[in-house]
Amino acid sequence: MKNKLLILLSSFFYLTVLSANTDLSISAVGITYPSGMSSNASIGYTKLIYGSSNDLIRGYIRPYTKIKSSLFINSVALGINISPILPIEISLSKEIQKRAYEEFKAFDCTQVTCTVDKLTRNHFELNLALAYKNIFFFAKNDWQSLTLNESKFKYFGEESASILGLGTSESLFIHNSLLGYKLNNDDFISLFLLAFKLKNSGESSSIKLLTYGRTIGKWSFLAGVGGMSRYGTTHFTSVFNIKWSYLKGIFPFH
Repeated sequence: MKNKLLILLSSFFYLTVLSANTDLSISAVGITYPSGMSSNASIGYTKLIYGSSNDLIRGYIRPYTKIKSSLFINSVALGINISPILPIEISLSKEIQKRAYEEFKAFDCTQVTCTVDKLTRNHFELNLALAYKNIFFFAKNDWQSLTLNESKFKYFGEESASILGLGTSESLFIHNSLLGYKLNNDDFISLFLLAFKLKNSGESSSIKLLTYGRTIGKWSFLAGVGGMSRYGTTHFTSVFNIKWSYLKGIFPFH
């Protein structure tokens, strides 16, 4: 299974990396509460269904793969983006995650499951991107079905939301939106919202931030401050994101 996945990823890379339609990026993301950091790599190939890369109205499909890694949590995902007409996009993907942390600030790992040999996430996403002059808006709605191969306790820690899931099968909904204003071609400010809701356990959390972003060539930087709300309490948090877009391709949802 691992060999087949490696061959598939290698073939996908070599078939797309020389194409002008290919996008390839590497990023690092960090947050202070709950403290954590991860690195991410993504490669995709955008095939236009109709229109051109400069048309406001166009359609495309984009197969892609993503790899995420931190000290204790690692995952790989394969998926496809489908846009019947901009600015709407649908995304379908399957993600396999392995978690090996025994301590996590948001959970008591002696009472809830933290270490998971295999956690499968099936994603269905609906994305929207709009812009008018210097104002832009982006929204992503992500419906996930989560399956754990085993769980030592009744509840398991969902690290992305810092809340608890129930059993070995859960449903997670994530809403992510950003309303921004371009100060110039390189700088912007924005209001950022990230909200989580688990179906079976009924738990939820959210992050609200004021952010500043800047682009320098192939590099982009984003930093934000705000609050994370969970269990009726709001905690101060700050985030940063550094991204290197080696190949930008023609994928519009960067």
